[in-house]
Amino acid sequence: MALSVIKLAQTPLFVRWLMMTSLLNWHGSLVSTCLGSCLAGLALFIGTGSAFAAQKLEVQVDKSRMLTISGAPGAIVIGNPSIADVTTNGDKVFVHGRNFGETNLLILDLQGNTIAEFDLITRHSNDPAVAVYKASDKRAASRESFSCYPLCESDMQVGDDIGYFKRLIEEASDKTQFATGSETSEAQAPAAPQ
Repeated sequence: MALSVIKLAQTPLFVRWLMMTSLLNWHGSLVSTCLGSCLAGLALFIGTGSAFAAQKLEVQVDKSRMLTISGAPGAIVIGNPSIADVTTNGDKVFVHGRNFGETNLLILDLQGNTIAEFDLITRHSNDPAVAVYKASDKRAASRESFSCYPLCESDMQVGDDIGYFKRLIEEASDKTQFATGSETSEAQAPAAPQ
């Protein structure tokens, strides 16, 4: 029996199916089982629509990146929302880095079709970072993080000593209240006109 080479990509799907079924009859049950599994997999693949290769997207922790997509998204899915989250404005998607790690991001249109798929990596900034570990006889070593560009300043990071972390949160809150005058403006606000 002479075999001819056929370019499967250029043949209609029905013709490919006929070729596969004729091969099934020719090679017996072992090949039949293998090809049957392949055909089932092919049918599942064809039924899922077009396949997307996930693109790599990097976002720094505590920063945002803007993506422009074609049209308004119908849904946006993030695998792990503790690592990143998103907001939208029309065809703009803003990705916010929340914690370091890796997750994925899917953007779907209004019909549920995939517009874009990303492997999302959140990382710390490129600034030189220093971690100071303090040992203690009574407990495990604790960590304090600093960002050193150009001078070393305290930098809250997940995994820092809880006392250090709480102190930095309190200091940041006090600074914000002082800068905005929130405590004094609330106390001195004039009464509403009657």
